[in-house]
Amino acid sequence: MPKGIDKRPVPMIGMTWFLAALFICQICYLCVKKVSEEYNISMWILVIALAILAAQLKEKVWLQFGIQTGMYGMLFYHIGYIMKKKQIFEKNIKEISPESIILGLFVWGICAKWGGVAMHKAAYTGVISVAGPVCGTYFVAKFSQFINEKNKTASKFLSWCGKFSLYIYAMHALDRIVLPTMKNFVSGVFTCPSKKAALLLCTVRVTVVLVSAIVFVTIKTAFNRKKK
Repeated sequence: MPKGIDKRPVPMIGMTWFLAALFICQICYLCVKKVSEEYNISMWILVIALAILAAQLKEKVWLQFGIQTGMYGMLFYHIGYIMKKKQIFEKNIKEISPESIILGLFVWGICAKWGGVAMHKAAYTGVISVAGPVCGTYFVAKFSQFINEKNKTASKFLSWCGKFSLYIYAMHALDRIVLPTMKNFVSGVFTCPSKKAALLLCTVRVTVVLVSAIVFVTIKTAFNRKKK
């Protein structure tokens, strides 16, 4: 367990790490943006420097409230800001050269195979681990847009998931309580560990989380109507 400034053990953020990290990230980003504007310093220099600092500090000290996770996340936050500013997601994918698409898919695949970003502990495996998630985000977003245009049923489902993502997340946090039961069920069907068992467990978990979220939203909606 990493130690804080006072040399006492500081547990890393658990299931809710990204909510706290996003909060800290937004505060840090606004402060850094102000410094960038007042002193005419490139935002890229500042966010990259802070991301590297966060990654290096984790070996020596872990700051409270997920500050390092937020500092590290600023790099991705800024990339997202630039992509939104330049309306990258609004552009038709046909406007992008085939070479760029192939390169993006290649980088995404390489990162998925050999890279990795553990933002909850400000760790990464190199530059490819920054480029990979960016490419992956773009292609997943474009695929979602394609589904939205071509399949209205799937579009409604994805919109529902987006609208109630916080409830889905909450159920995902709670599903860990029944995880041992789900593992026992899977082990009774396939030999563990195996790819088939892992796929079935993933399917069961997603199903349980989504059904739980649907039930919760249905009850909440009915309660609100009755209250009115």
